[in-house]
Amino acid sequence: MRRKAFLESVPDLAVEVLYPGDRPAFVSEKIREFLENGVPIVWLADPDRKTVTECRSLSEIKHYSGDDVIHVEPVLPGFSCSISRFF
Repeated sequence: MRRKAFLESVPDLAVEVLYPGDRPAFVSEKIREFLENGVPIVWLADPDRKTVTECRSLSEIKHYSGDDVIHVEPVLPGFSCSISRFF
């Protein structure tokens, strides 16, 4: 029998992709859990709207779309990308 194992380390970035059937309360809870467990940056990608929501805390939230450029400082120094390249 195969046992489920969980990482004991915390990722520097979590990316959650929103699907049409996702319930808003479920997605919000997942983001909250990531942040409360020490993930410094959480991205919520919405392919239908072609947007990315960045959460660095429950109160520090930024929305990006189109030609907006997202950065991941200090987690990935030097990384930046236009949101339009994701979709």
